[in-house]
Amino acid sequence: MRKAEVRVGGVYAAKVSDRIVRVHLDHERPGGGWVGTNLDTGRQVRIRTAARLRGEIALASNDTPTTNSKEPNMATETPTPNPALDALTDNVTGAIERGDAEPIVEQTEAPKKRARKPAQKAAPAKAPKSGKYPAEISEAVRLAKQARGTTNGAPGAKQHVAVRAELGKNPTPASILKAAGVKSAKQLRSIADGTSSREDLTLLRPLAAKFDDPFCKGRNLASILVAMIDQAKAK
Repeated sequence: MRKAEVRVGGVYAAKVSDRIVRVHLDHERPGGGWVGTNLDTGRQVRIRTAARLRGEIALASNDTPTTNSKEPNMATETPTPNPALDALTDNVTGAIERGDAEPIVEQTEAPKKRARKPAQKAAPAKAPKSGKYPAEISEAVRLAKQARGTTNGAPGAKQHVAVRAELGKNPTPASILKAAGVKSAKQLRSIADGTSSREDLTLLRPLAAKFDDPFCKGRNLASILVAMIDQAKAK
């Protein structure tokens, strides 16, 4: 219906809780719409727009609008038959089933307005990265795998970066051996490939204690240091 066709004091058919019921319009609301009374239950309902109303109906002679909020005793009272309302109910139900109309749900409270989210600015396009780590680290990973003699459980780029950060920038072969606590690169390489004695392996413990990562200890640490020495000599 249109707003111009609606009058206060009239009785209209409206869809409430999946049922077509009679609603008496009591008065207009200052914010728009009407406040009405569900004649089947006596409860107040809010009619926000005229679109909720399906048409005006005539009350039977023994029906009178009431604003009593107490629900009728359904065990002893039965709704008064109203042929006009029954016919209108069939028409509206058929329209809903065909998709020509939408069901209306009773609203006893004003719906909360959703706060508008500020428009998000488009993020600037990022230049594609060639890789997460520089080529020097990738090469060190390869050299460490060769020094260790196996790819199973070998340290990765993350461990190489951590060890390099501990030893500082541009370490020399001599400074690397000093940090490792070993005498020669040959001894360090034997620790990496597992051919050294256990006593030699314990030499790395002071340096290994600075890392929480298990892949920065023992043979793994030795293989990382061997790769660093090989790269330092190649420069």
